[in-house]
Amino acid sequence: MTENKTNTKEEAAEVTKSASVPDAIETKVNTDGRKPYEWQSKYPKEARNEMLWEAIYIGAVLVVSFLGLFLNWSGVFSCFLKVDPTRVIAFEGILLYFLSGLMGGTIFGIKYFYRVVARGYWTQDRKYWRVFSPWISACVALVVGCMIVSGYINATQTPSTATGVCVGFISGYFADEAVGKMSEVATALFGSSSKVK
Repeated sequence: MTENKTNTKEEAAEVTKSASVPDAIETKVNTDGRKPYEWQSKYPKEARNEMLWEAIYIGAVLVVSFLGLFLNWSGVFSCFLKVDPTRVIAFEGILLYFLSGLMGGTIFGIKYFYRVVARGYWTQDRKYWRVFSPWISACVALVVGCMIVSGYINATQTPSTATGVCVGFISGYFADEAVGKMSEVATALFGSSSKVK
């Protein structure tokens, strides 16, 4: 009987202790300004339908980028397009930058998309930006890759598949910064557009 009472007191103390300590996970939950159990969307049905199609689109682009990288790595594109054997390595290298840039731009787009939806900033006006952004990133990564291959941008790493994916992904994810780097190269090649009079 005494042992039973001791166990009950210990259990009660443990419950009291756990109730007094704030839950570490709960303090980090992004509430989006909502009260507990306020789970329904604040967006109207029309907006939710558009968001769903955008989510499907960006998910499909992500799948295309992953699948494209795999098919490129396994040589399917080169074989299907009957690329000249002397140009296969160059072709696959350039395509690698494009597809990994597409993946980087898509990941950036997904991060942007879920943040604006959750925080109530999703608008129809940015739809075209969200649609074209991954493809712009892919093109930027392609050009960065060409600059590395041609020697306009010095690369410290020996070119490899992993290096190409890393550079392409980073160029796509940080496309704005990559364009800034390209403007430096353009200035070095063509000079500054501003002339002192």
